[in-house]
Amino acid sequence: MRINLQGQFKIKATDCWLPLNSLVTQPGQSFESEITCFKTNPVECTLLARHDEGYAEPWLILTDLQPHLADACWYSMRSWIECLFKDGKRGGLAWHQTKITDPRRAERHWLAIAIATLWQVSVGGCADANMPVSCLDSLPENHIARRNLKNSTPHRWLSCFRRGFVIIKAAVLKHLPLPKGAFFPEPWPTLTPQLHVSLITLSTA
Repeated sequence: MRINLQGQFKIKATDCWLPLNSLVTQPGQSFESEITCFKTNPVECTLLARHDEGYAEPWLILTDLQPHLADACWYSMRSWIECLFKDGKRGGLAWHQTKITDPRRAERHWLAIAIATLWQVSVGGCADANMPVSCLDSLPENHIARRNLKNSTPHRWLSCFRRGFVIIKAAVLKHLPLPKGAFFPEPWPTLTPQLHVSLITLSTA
């Protein structure tokens, strides 16, 4: 769970409460420790904090994992959850259009959505992993693609979900065998801050 900079915390086995906004005040700093968070309604947890270059504010993440088993940069994968919301509703399987009110029927509907999502992502992911790498060698020197490449970062033009949908739909329309997919997981985020500040925080308490 991500929290804001308001409130206080104390490191496990200490009695000194510290303001959360004193943890990582500069880009490049990070902190991780088992803590008690908030004086009112306290929560026993692990606090992961980091402030990366290019961000106006640090990330403060609460987790039930041990400090050595978690990394605050994993929170960046939350964007995938937002994409999943879109895939299940207006951008994909139209859950927002359902008129179901019976929880048991909704449960079965969600099972179908989950299986369909798994299939589409596996088919799209398999195609994505086997696509040829883009190459500009065959293009003229003044081609617009060469100019645009200088100021762009690599990204997918189609999500694995959308690519899988297109491939499956094309197979149905052409009366071809339904495609089978495979999963090619990407590495977890591993950005490393330049400075670790847990000792600095303790020494200035």
